[in-house]
Amino acid sequence: MLTGSTGYLGSHILDALLKHTKSNIYCLIRAKDNNDPQIRLLNTLRFYFGNKYDRQIFNRIIVIEGDIKDEKLGLNDLYYEELGNTIDCVINSAAIVKHYGNIDTFNSTNIQGAKNIIHFCKSFDCKLYHLSTLSVSGNIFETDSYKVADLSSEVTFNEQSLYIGQDLSNVYIYTKFIAERLILENILNSSLDAKIIRLGNITNRYSDGIFQINVSENAFLNRMNSFLHIGCIPDYLADRYTEFSPVDLCAEAIIKLVFCKNNYTVYHVYNNNHITFRELFAILNSLKIKMEIVDKETFNKKISALSKDDKSKNILSGIINDFDENKNLVYNTNIKIQNNFTNKILKNLLFKWPKINEKYIRKYIIYLKSIGYIK
Repeated sequence: MLTGSTGYLGSHILDALLKHTKSNIYCLIRAKDNNDPQIRLLNTLRFYFGNKYDRQIFNRIIVIEGDIKDEKLGLNDLYYEELGNTIDCVINSAAIVKHYGNIDTFNSTNIQGAKNIIHFCKSFDCKLYHLSTLSVSGNIFETDSYKVADLSSEVTFNEQSLYIGQDLSNVYIYTKFIAERLILENILNSSLDAKIIRLGNITNRYSDGIFQINVSENAFLNRMNSFLHIGCIPDYLADRYTEFSPVDLCAEAIIKLVFCKNNYTVYHVYNNNHITFRELFAILNSLKIKMEIVDKETFNKKISALSKDDKSKNILSGIINDFDENKNLVYNTNIKIQNNFTNKILKNLLFKWPKINEKYIRKYIIYLKSIGYIK
């Protein structure tokens, strides 16, 4: 069973399952906006993959109307029992992934939803693969900065880490952290067979640059879009790294881990071949997109001028909340994420993350131009 199959990552996990396994996949989908679950999934799959999977609906893809927020997943007793006796593995990709919002909304999906999935898996002895986020470390990958309590030096957050004193005040981070804790507690009680896969900054597809349907909801892309429109960054950011983990490669890595037998519990799935802003801008300039690295004073003057112009101030929306009281963009963290352990396992499974180069960035830019997101 796959939850979250109408999402950007979830749909690509479904694609990877269909391509690389012989499994039948039961997709738990809620009705939304007067569209029944089957139509919702079909529309999503057609957006990303054309009509490639039309004939798999009712064949290998079985759509179930339900909701992880509801008791027994919103199913009647008979169907709940029948489903439980059919499923041997659950990949939980459903989550509220925005970084801000009403806490009740986050709790119902990210925490109560996890509880309901845990109960299902325990009741029917199903294996659970729960998709989480590296944001639980307190590091949101260039989204915000968080300080580690009472620690001034750099701290490592790897596959053996959970609570290291990080700030959990952000509602998204808190609810994903609690969901992980619930799963680990149930594993320790010897009543749940589960693994946690933490994901990084999921970006455009590696194969062709296609991105998620709702591009405007992606915080990282909004930030990049602001920089592209401004045409420069301050020099103190030039050697800061950024991460691109293409969605299709993330899905492939997840499926390899799902079908790999081992006794390990937590994985970090992200592309650690980071690229600095300086390197990224060199590529953009080679693609005839002029980007400059300027001193702080020049950058702030440009920001000030743009903010006073009603026609242009909206282009600052991707970065406006990232300034501190000294008018510096704050993307630093003293938490160092590691995935050496996971990458060793993936290497043995013949998976390796690619370097982010001009070829990929070109696809990235061409797609964003094709949908009118950038000019």
